[in-house]
Amino acid sequence: MDNVITNFNNHLIDKLRASIAQADQIKKVVSFVMESGVRLLLPELQKAIENNVSVQILTSCYLNITEPSALYLLKDQL
Repeated sequence: MDNVITNFNNHLIDKLRASIAQADQIKKVVSFVMESGVRLLLPELQKAIENNVSVQILTSCYLNITEPSALYLLKDQL
């Protein structure tokens, strides 16, 4: 049952961090980007950039849920 993420014993954030650390390229497609989520992954994304890993993030502005501050944080820190 290692492939099931329940957030009980298996946490999504841990899987994302491990995936980012192993990646030779990163392509994320997410409905919304929030500053709290960016801050959780920012150190791993910065390290990936330092290691010349290509990072692309595709998101939306549907219902105005994506936070502009999150996009600015990504732009300024990566």
